[in-house]
Amino acid sequence: MKDILFTGSGVAIVTPFHTGAVNFPAFGRLIDRQIDGGTDAIIVCGTTGEAATMTQKERMETIAYCVDRVAGRVPVIAGTGANDTQVARENALAAERLGVDGLLIVTPYYNKATQQGLLRHYKVIADSVGSHHPLQRPLPHRGQHPAGDLCGAGPTPQHRRCQGGQREFRPNPKNPEPLPCRFLHLVRQ
Repeated sequence: MKDILFTGSGVAIVTPFHTGAVNFPAFGRLIDRQIDGGTDAIIVCGTTGEAATMTQKERMETIAYCVDRVAGRVPVIAGTGANDTQVARENALAAERLGVDGLLIVTPYYNKATQQGLLRHYKVIADSVGSHHPLQRPLPHRGQHPAGDLCGAGPTPQHRRCQGGQREFRPNPKNPEPLPCRFLHLVRQ
């Protein structure tokens, strides 16, 4: 397993539709344009895209198409999160079988879980997948807990990386050092 999935800039790519279906020719052109322009990773079906309104079949077909089109040129990270832990787990396993390089797991939307509940949500998914890096995307405006607090809660030894903070890394005061874990907290600068 790679310690670092990618460095640089990853694009949360849009999923183009035409007449109610994914427009795969246009999607392929967008993927190629991003890679030709120097992006370092493609994030497909993320929270900024259309995944929440796609059927499960559309979502998995889009991820599969992206993996095939990218063909190893850059890492592909698939948004597999859901507000239901078991659905998010199944999505992660399906994306893993399709050949993605990483998984983007969103904080469960609509559910205002406790800190321990969030940790269990991410742990169930991380423990279910192979060598892929689950990337955690907490959404503080949804009333969730910051990643630094999750890291301080003591993830299991199989987790590899944990970073947190809103604009900069601010570790949990009870645990001033970042913990080695498999979660990477993504933040907008």
